[in-house]
Amino acid sequence: CEANLQLQCWIRVILAERKVQAAREQFNAQRIQSVYRQYRGRRTYLAMLVVARWCQRRQRGVAGRAHYKKVYEIRRAAIVIQCAVRIRQSTLVMIELKQEAKDLSNVAEERDKFRERMEQ
Repeated sequence: CEANLQLQCWIRVILAERKVQAAREQFNAQRIQSVYRQYRGRRTYLAMLVVARWCQRRQRGVAGRAHYKKVYEIRRAAIVIQCAVRIRQSTLVMIELKQEAKDLSNVAEERDKFRERMEQ
């Protein structure tokens, strides 16, 4: 009877060790799977970040170029207006100078001044 008890005790120990070993293997397998899922999720997330940053950079570039083009066109329009105003002013000055040149009194004054210089 004592041998039966000893045998049953050893069998229970062996079964308990197997059960504990199976539980450890299950726990370790779950841990490995969890770490791998974290790695795969992180890798996917980082890939999405790269794509998102690329898209944002591209969009900001398009928006920046559009803004620069708009500002450049406004600047060009301002330059054209300034040029037109300066042309008009210079045209008026030229017309005035031509009229003064046609005025005989001015011609006579200039002739007299020229003669005075020549006499000196």
